[in-house]
Amino acid sequence: ATVALVDKALACSLTSGQIWQSTPPAERAAVLDRAADLMESELQPLMGLLVRESGKTFANAIAEVREAVDFLLYYAAEGENDTRSPRGIFAAISPWNFPVAIFCGQIVAAAVAGNTVLAKPAEQTYEAVADPEQLSRYFTTGGARGWLETGAVVHWDFHDFPGEFPVE
Repeated sequence: ATVALVDKALACSLTSGQIWQSTPPAERAAVLDRAADLMESELQPLMGLLVRESGKTFANAIAEVREAVDFLLYYAAEGENDTRSPRGIFAAISPWNFPVAIFCGQIVAAAVAGNTVLAKPAEQTYEAVADPEQLSRYFTTGGARGWLETGAVVHWDFHDFPGEFPVE
């Protein structure tokens, strides 16, 4: 990423991250619960992306999506009554070999605590985690404000990707 793009991502996370930080812990946890339900319901399309992009077997692809769902559910339960103050901005860089599970775990561990996350997908497995429509469906579903709506997750990468999600 260019210096300008990183500066833009940091500026966005500083200004919009305050919305997510002020979101009650139970509401942040509810976003994770809904994301887990949606991800689980879309197991087969995610498996297909993992098989195609990272060369996983079907068994490994199933295990990876299930692990991502487990991360979402675990951190939702842990974060529901979290009383700690957010720490600030975190960065998450997805590994190519576990682009959904590990990336999801990195993002949710920081975001459920009210932190802003700068998320960069691996170039090799870009589509599995970097498609803005895919991510926005996971983290903006249901009644509670989602991560992308409040600026909890800002996306950047090395491709011709817009660089960040719009934040209101």
